[in-house]
Amino acid sequence: MPKPLAALGRLAPRADASTIEVEHLRRSDRLDYDSYARWVADSHLWHTPRPRRVMVERNHMPAPVAVAAEFPVQLIRLPAEPGELDATALCFPPLSLIRLSSQLSDRGHPVQILDLQPELADLNGERLGHAAERIIVASASASPPRLLGLSAETPGAIAFARQLLQRGVQGSAHTVLGGRGLGGGGGVDALEACHSLDFVIEGEGELPLAALATALALGHEPRAIPGLCQRSGGRVIRQPGAWHDMELYAPPDLAGFDSSIYRGGGGQGRLAFGDEPFVPYMFVEGCPYRCAFCGDRGGALVRTRRPDLVLRDWEQMVDRHDVRNLLVLNTLVNANPPYLRELLRVLLPRGLPLRWADSAKAHQLEFEDLKALRQVGCFMLTWGIDTGSQRLSKLVHKGIDLDEAAQILRWSHRAGIRNVVNLIQGLPHENDADIASTEAWLRRNAASIWRVNVHCYRFLPSSQLYQESARYGLRRRSGEDGGGFDEVGGLRWQDKLVQIDRSHERVARVACELGLGDGV
Repeated sequence: MPKPLAALGRLAPRADASTIEVEHLRRSDRLDYDSYARWVADSHLWHTPRPRRVMVERNHMPAPVAVAAEFPVQLIRLPAEPGELDATALCFPPLSLIRLSSQLSDRGHPVQILDLQPELADLNGERLGHAAERIIVASASASPPRLLGLSAETPGAIAFARQLLQRGVQGSAHTVLGGRGLGGGGGVDALEACHSLDFVIEGEGELPLAALATALALGHEPRAIPGLCQRSGGRVIRQPGAWHDMELYAPPDLAGFDSSIYRGGGGQGRLAFGDEPFVPYMFVEGCPYRCAFCGDRGGALVRTRRPDLVLRDWEQMVDRHDVRNLLVLNTLVNANPPYLRELLRVLLPRGLPLRWADSAKAHQLEFEDLKALRQVGCFMLTWGIDTGSQRLSKLVHKGIDLDEAAQILRWSHRAGIRNVVNLIQGLPHENDADIASTEAWLRRNAASIWRVNVHCYRFLPSSQLYQESARYGLRRRSGEDGGGFDEVGGLRWQDKLVQIDRSHERVARVACELGLGDGV
């Protein structure tokens, strides 16, 4: 029997009374989809809480409907402001658009993709007019879009979306905005700032976008769609975001992407594949570790795609789209070691002609694992060693033993895998002895390392070091310098900034001396 609204939370109107949300009693951050759908159907308010996420599985996806063929969708990746994204944004089609377009195509919707980020990279003041013209021309087809989906990766892209819609580029199509540029929220503000915008999807959008397109194609009012923000009765209704089971995703469909606009090069992709084309893929999301400096506070929920589905995806990309290089964007390929071994067992007999690069944790790996990874096409792994000081590693809960990590790197090198090591210099309470330990660790293990990336520490507001600063002997600051921290019994923030730069310079110089790249 559906639970009454009072049992689940209490109404919490915003100060401006334009939005009603539900503030839940603290129990779990996960809400199963069936309970959510019953609750929505049972409540005339159908408001659910922002802090909770709905767990979405494959059977919750809307079934294909005949009218989908008459409901084309245009997906547009909006350009960021100069400096908001690095060069990697121009190198390959974004995983988000691949997933969204594949879900829509799988349900019968004709999908047109317009990636304005690489197209407008070299334009300045004329970007808005050029973008508007491109959208209008692309829409002027025999089957104009019925839904315009705008993907915003940065706050600047959200402002760009508002300017585009004010020019009327949407015509008579419905409009929906989503993307990581919204941050943890922002849907309400986006709707209130732009009356030409019909919907916003916060968080993961694969099921929400497919469900929205299906509802609109059928002429139904969108309801029980996680992550959806919309207007109703003069107010904005906000639903909790979705966590997707990775079995939900349709096989990657790359047919709608113009590969000629992607330049190759930049970031990890350039490091792995040079100027050769590559596409992104992911089969592990989430991280079981709790590194205190990490800004990804999504919790310890690790999601993996079933090994036979990974094999099917890769076979189709090779056979249908002639893909040969994959930049795998997993959180960690070995976030779940038993899963990794099952995946390798499934992939090994097939012998696909793929090269792929990924990230890994230098923990709980054997030589046989690494040899099998190389045999199924993995030729480069990026390792977050982060510091060569065991004291600092323990302080920030890195969860690795540096001697074990060194052994794993030797095994990986022996298996024929290129090892890329990431280091973070200037961690809180780092001292000269810690820097010297990192330099010594690099020198001892240089023969196993192909490249070192040296980064400066950033005090991220979403990290544990920031949120529990007192626990780590830090006093948070605020003011004109943009915040920061003072180390209790150590450096003040202005001195810490100098120490971060000095630490970075020292270790980068050693990396260069060892021939491990430019060190930055």
